[in-house]
Amino acid sequence: MQVHTRIEVVTSEIVAEGGTSTTTWFIRGSESWIPAANWPEATSESSDVVPGAVHENRVALEAPRGTLFMRVHSRPAFERQSRLVQLTQAPKTSHQSVEREYFRVSQGGQLLQERPRTQH
Repeated sequence: MQVHTRIEVVTSEIVAEGGTSTTTWFIRGSESWIPAANWPEATSESSDVVPGAVHENRVALEAPRGTLFMRVHSRPAFERQSRLVQLTQAPKTSHQSVEREYFRVSQGGQLLQERPRTQH
């Protein structure tokens, strides 16, 4: 019998210089990564939006020990330009800088960060 642990994660979108910064959580299913809010029986609750936040949701779910989670954080990655250049030239396309961090549900029911993984 697998013991399930209650886990809470926060997904968000926040206004940042050059665009928005987002944090999204995924859980490793048998064949793919599943957004935490789509995990079976997950509940999602909006948090009070603070200035600068587009949204913030707290997702609660039950997961067995050993379950792998991935947090994806993206933020604008752009070339810093002088104010004169910004005003006189067409805007540059904003690219996103993306970081992925991996966590596993421990025996004690905590999300513990895994060592950085290499992409194959």
